[in-house]
Amino acid sequence: NYVQTNYALPLTLTEIARSINVNPAYLGRIFNRYVGQSFNEHVAAYRVTKARELLKDDSLMVYEIAQAIGYGDINHFYQLFKKHTGMSPSAYRRTISSV
Repeated sequence: NYVQTNYALPLTLTEIARSINVNPAYLGRIFNRYVGQSFNEHVAAYRVTKARELLKDDSLMVYEIAQAIGYGDINHFYQLFKKHTGMSPSAYRRTISSV
């Protein structure tokens, strides 16, 4: 729930662990056990899901979408998006607009 609510903010496992007074390594292990992926993988996947939703809106520029989901570096966003979807955000937008 915390990731879903705060995905646009800079999220680190260390900060979250500190806020609930647990060791970051311990929180990472527990997170991985219950979610099935690392904290960073989960955050990235959730952000890409949100980006895919936002790409349906042609009025938003790709850099605006990157910023809205928590990525200030557009190049990092492009790389991450392509890793998760197999295509760039622009190509993904063209694909969904042609359907």
